[in-house]
Parts: sequence; C-alpha cells; structure tokens
Amino acid sequence: MLDIENLTVHYGHSVAVSGVSLTVGEGELVTLVGANGAGKTTILRTVMGLHRPTQGSIRYQGRDVAGLRPWVRSRMGVVMIPEGRRIFPELTVLENLRIGAYARTDRDGVAADLEKAYAMFPILRERAGQIGRTLSGGQQQMLAIARALVARPKLLLVDEISLGLAPILVDEVFRAVETLHREGVTIFLVEQNARKALEIADRGYVLSSGRLVLEGTAAELRANPEVKKSYLGG
Repeated sequence: MLDIENLTVHYGHSVAVSGVSLTVGEGELVTLVGANGAGKTTILRTVMGLHRPTQGSIRYQGRDVAGLRPWVRSRMGVVMIPEGRRIFPELTVLENLRIGAYARTDRDGVAADLEKAYAMFPILRERAGQIGRTLSGGQQQMLAIARALVARPKLLLVDEISLGLAPILVDEVFRAVETLHREGVTIFLVEQNARKALEIADRGYVLSSGRLVLEGTAAELRANPEVKKSYLGG
C-alpha cells in the first residue's frame, strides 16, 4: 500500500533523512522505531505531504503522491494522528470528531463511526460537549485517535502516540491501535517506545541518524541483541 524508495529530506542544509526505503503492505501494522531526533517524524510528515522530499519516491496504492497536497492525500484515505495530539483546543469533543469526517458525505456512515469512536473511548461520549483544551492529556490523545477513526482511514499514520502519557494510558491507546489493525486498517506507526510498538506490530524498521539500520519481523527485532541493548533496555 505504501512504498518509499530512497527517500532523502533536508531541513535547510541539514540532512534529516537519507536514502530510506521501506514498505507497508495492505492490512499490515508496521512500526518505525528509533531514538528521539532520528528522523522518524520527518518521514511520517513527508508521507503526509507536510514536508517535501529532496529526492526519492513515495507511492500510495501504486500512485506517486509526491506532488499532492496533504488534503488531497487525506481524501485518498491517508490519515495522520500527529505527535502532540493537535486537537482543536477551542472546539468541543464532538466538533473535533466531526472535523475528522469533513471529507465524507455518507451521513449514516459518519454517525456509525461516531458511535464506534464512543464505544472505543466511552469518556468521549461523556465529554462530547466539553471544550478540547480542558481535557486531560490522555483524553486529548483518545480524541485524536477517535478523530482519525471517524475519517475512515485506509492508511493510518501514527506519530508518537505514547508521548507524555502515564503507563496505564499508554496501554489503552496501544490497545486502540491494535483494535483498528484487527479491523483491517493499514497502520504505519512511528514510536519511541520500541517495546510497546514491537509488541503489536507485524514488522518493523529501526532508524538511526536518518538512516535505516535494521528491519525484520517484530519478533526478530525484539530478539535482536542490538535492539535489546539500545531500545528495549535489555
């Protein structure tokens, strides 16, 4: 579904990502792990169209999307849960969720997906009329996930979903990602918490200083001595 080949991205004169090639097959949950500042978010934002690549190609469902604006990619089914949640702080929970469905015209389908989102995170139903900025950090992350669900993604890009959350909430949001995967959503997960990411992923890549250094099944990476030493605390 997603094919990245020889991707290089610069910030000014600095190389953020260099020669990265990876794939995410339809129905897969693939994770990209690495230390803070390794270039993980840059790759995700480039897939979404928020950064321009210096070189390389990005193909989604066989189509080169390098020249397409982010909202065009969104209408094609590429949806992103950004780092830091990025909800609309002055809008209510329900208004935030409805924005997730802005490109949809199937009202009955949107209503059904709103119910699905509320079933996944019951607290959001209770807080439907509450202003976004008054939610806790964990509740805001739940809202960001639910907003993406309502967009009905074909390819879901997830950026550092556990950042800043208490351990019990980390477990809850990762369970939500697992649920979406089981329901058939293709997921590309960028995550600093390598242990949690590799527990739920099918395959993974390890990024270091903008370059891919390892790849394999999640089980292979969990067993890799270098991954254990550098990312799993082994």
